[in-house]
Amino acid sequence: MTGYDTEVSAECLSSLISDFECLQLECKPECLLTNINKIEMTDSLLIISDMEHLFAFTKDGKFSHVFGAKGNAENEYIVIGTFMIDPEGKVVLVDPYSGKFIYFRQNGEFISSTKVDQSILMNIQDGCFVDKDRIFTSQYIYNDQNTAFTLIDLNKKIVQEVAKTPMRTDNTMERIGFHPFSHYQDSIKWILPFEPKVYGLNSGCIYDILTSETVCANLGEINNFSIMTYMDFMQKNMFIGFTDIFETSGHIILPCSNLDCTIINKKDLSCRHFFTESGKIASMQLFGMRYAGGDTLIGMLMPFQLQNMEFAENCDAGLLKLKTLKQSFDKDGNPIILFYSIE
Repeated sequence: MTGYDTEVSAECLSSLISDFECLQLECKPECLLTNINKIEMTDSLLIISDMEHLFAFTKDGKFSHVFGAKGNAENEYIVIGTFMIDPEGKVVLVDPYSGKFIYFRQNGEFISSTKVDQSILMNIQDGCFVDKDRIFTSQYIYNDQNTAFTLIDLNKKIVQEVAKTPMRTDNTMERIGFHPFSHYQDSIKWILPFEPKVYGLNSGCIYDILTSETVCANLGEINNFSIMTYMDFMQKNMFIGFTDIFETSGHIILPCSNLDCTIINKKDLSCRHFFTESGKIASMQLFGMRYAGGDTLIGMLMPFQLQNMEFAENCDAGLLKLKTLKQSFDKDGNPIILFYSIE
């Protein structure tokens, strides 16, 4: 797949965004968010985790309720590894410390919990249900524990390796992205660090992106993988790849942190590489992506990020909404949620 090497201004990205809305989540003592690790959207709710709590907000940003609490009871957790929505619409909180899946109704009511061996959940970063009995997960990399993706069978309580990276870490637990896999309809796709490829469950390599940048051929020699590895590759003008993947009906979106974004058009298999504007922002960009569903993307900004943004005098209509919000938002409040409609 060609097109990656032709960098396109972020101004062109605005043409893919048909609508944009932004809001700041309500901030109360009982719903303070230190960050946003994951967002899921249901018919009426935004379900949000910061790895310390699991909250539900209405789609207009009002706090609704909390799921569970810290503790050792059946409906309590020690830590939140991640959470998922199962095929029946239940909210499933994953506590890797206790080796526990905790099931809630969307209104926050506890249903049940089930335990597995702690080793199955030890390095879990995120996950989604493949069907009612299987979960696809992404994993943290820790030393030579370099399995990146697994399938967990909830009935048999066993785990199957799906993909791994040859890299290792130096006594640090490292994520391979905030959102290193996508789940669109029945299709699960994922990316691996520093690879110009998109893989699919039961499909192997789906997209192979051609680039003139040097792609590392000896990832197995990296035994101290961390964010500094990305910095090292950038300094050497090497291909740094993608940290996240999202899928809509027409596109595959491949951000690399907040540095740039590659978008694949699924219809004509074209590829465009958008770079992030520096200085004053004049056109809409994809900030802090956390969720994709249908043709909606959801991103986020922490208050300090919005506070530090500088907007051009003549910015586009979507960005103008963010510029307006900056004039009235709570600098000490909860994060800002960004809703993008993608054509």
